[in-house]
Amino acid sequence: MGSLFQENKIIRVAPGKLSRYVKDTNLGSNVPRSSLTYYQNETAIPARFKMYLHQIKISRSCLAYIRKFFQGDIFITIKWSMFEFEEFITSPEKLDHNKTKFDFTIKYGLELDEDFVYRISENPITFKLHAMCEGTEIFLSQTQFFVDNILQVVNHKQSQRLFFTSTDVDPNGENIAYLDVWYKFTCKQKTLRSLFPSAKVETKKKSMTKVADLLSDQFSKKSQNFGTVHVTDSEFDHFADSVLLVLNRNKVLKTTQSDINTELQERVRWLRFEANWKQTLQENAILHGKHPEDVIWRQWREEDTANVRLRTYDDYTPKTYKPELTITVVDLYFLEGCSVLKNDQIRQFFVEYSFLGQEGPEMETPFSLAKVQADERIVFNFRKTFPIDKDYNPRNCKMLADLIKKDDIIKFTVISEPLETTDKPIQTCTEIGYAEVPFSELIQVEENVDSYEYEIIDTNNTIAILGFITIKVEGLLAMRKMALELMAPKDYKLYV
Repeated sequence: MGSLFQENKIIRVAPGKLSRYVKDTNLGSNVPRSSLTYYQNETAIPARFKMYLHQIKISRSCLAYIRKFFQGDIFITIKWSMFEFEEFITSPEKLDHNKTKFDFTIKYGLELDEDFVYRISENPITFKLHAMCEGTEIFLSQTQFFVDNILQVVNHKQSQRLFFTSTDVDPNGENIAYLDVWYKFTCKQKTLRSLFPSAKVETKKKSMTKVADLLSDQFSKKSQNFGTVHVTDSEFDHFADSVLLVLNRNKVLKTTQSDINTELQERVRWLRFEANWKQTLQENAILHGKHPEDVIWRQWREEDTANVRLRTYDDYTPKTYKPELTITVVDLYFLEGCSVLKNDQIRQFFVEYSFLGQEGPEMETPFSLAKVQADERIVFNFRKTFPIDKDYNPRNCKMLADLIKKDDIIKFTVISEPLETTDKPIQTCTEIGYAEVPFSELIQVEENVDSYEYEIIDTNNTIAILGFITIKVEGLLAMRKMALELMAPKDYKLYV
């Protein structure tokens, strides 16, 4: 493996920015990067390893442990080592409600050969968890994970949730924190197959189209709509110029006709892709109270770093939606070994939530249901409809738009209700867990109906998962359309 770290190879995503890479001058390393080299291998192929640190969440016991040492604002530092090379990142924001985001991406330039495959499978990547306050740092825990299937996951993103434990922090041996990361190895597939002929690597088949057809179909008109999203004259001219450069370059290099066709088709696809990104990011800005023209959209990006899901506007037919939002608490189940199943005092329970100013008994499931065995579903099918017509329900629409703008959540609480007895006809109910449904996810769904299982978090130990609750939401596109029409500038073209 040659030159695992090279100058300017390590870059990060600036927190709060949409898809803009900047060099990070604050990254730490025990050795100057210019001197970090291995042997050179002529049979190795160039590759990259990219890793993204999303967020970390710590348990209540861990937070209580940290508070023994610190009283001020707490920041979390993650230190990791890949082979003997160490790096670290400190959270840009203080710890808030037991969690904080890093939104940090790091890239390693490397050379891929049999020795590297062996090393990466035998040497885990180690992560160390630290807490910081006013320049003082304490060590909390460390964890590791192995990348033992690199040849099968090349060019495919892999997600990982890393759990930290420490008997010093939590004497019961429970998890004290988890870190969400993803990683991706990237290299040219043809070169990879030449070095590892037995490796199974997925490839995409590219269809070929004649250059004349492409030019006739795609470049003959200005001010086109690629899908339904409008592409301006200046954007189209810039794109056409780049295509001519490709043609001239390929002519000089005597590139084959099929290669030219493929590259042209890729660039046509790219323009459609960029047009969809433009509309996606501008609508996302509107839904967060910003002006759509303030978005710098023509930049390199991925969904993970843009923090928004790319929407598709191709072949769009305008639709009308019934102006209402319906939420159904479908069912829930508990996991084997969770605290609820171990507690004999918990016999029955119900689910409640509040939404758009409504709360109390009308927002509770009508009946309390008995506890059952692990993984058995307890069915409620509690359905509630909320009108969101801008003309007839302006109050609901205003409150809902504010929730979307603030990236708020709907919190569903699981309540334990004691059995009534003759000596104690009235007893106190107890919250045992909760699930959070974020609007930041609901507003990005491209279907009008979404049904999803959300984690039920233990109220007494927020790092523990009791089980899962199924929440069905109908009218998501009606909600998105209402919010966009309510918050968008009057002269902005919407595709809803």
